[in-house]
Amino acid sequence: ASTLFGQDITVSIDASGGVMINNANVVIADIQTLNGVVHVLDAVILPPNATVADVVINSDVHNTLEGAVIAADLAVALSDLSANYTVFAPTDAAFAALDPAVLTILTNNVDTKLRNALLYHVLGAEVLSSDLADGQTATTLFGQDITVSIDASGGVMINNANVVIADIQTLNGVVHV
Repeated sequence: ASTLFGQDITVSIDASGGVMINNANVVIADIQTLNGVVHVLDAVILPPNATVADVVINSDVHNTLEGAVIAADLAVALSDLSANYTVFAPTDAAFAALDPAVLTILTNNVDTKLRNALLYHVLGAEVLSSDLADGQTATTLFGQDITVSIDASGGVMINNANVVIADIQTLNGVVHV
């Protein structure tokens, strides 16, 4: 099966009916939700050699971000296995909703404004969704704080942006979409 990351996972079923996803056992299956189903695993599955840069570059919904990361010369830094990052990755739809004048300013000033805007989406440490608290602030690599909001239903916002996919684990951190 193909994941949202764009990589395939392998599902195997043994003779006793045990199910594995890659090398992780499904310990609880078929938890129904309003928008899908959850299968609980006993291990974290990682794509081979995936870094936060790989998640952005290989995603079908981050083409604009991919171009921006490459243009701002951040792909190598975000591939650094000795670093640890949290990336809040805006989708193509998020960029499309941006005021065109702002997008023009960013793309006309790649080394300054675009780079700074991208660094405002990165923390210099791995922060999983379970580490977040309502009202929490964190300082980005741009040097400015972001604020976490968690609503009554558990929905997470970073400043005014909704986290739609959390905890994409990589070898050098985590990505939240």
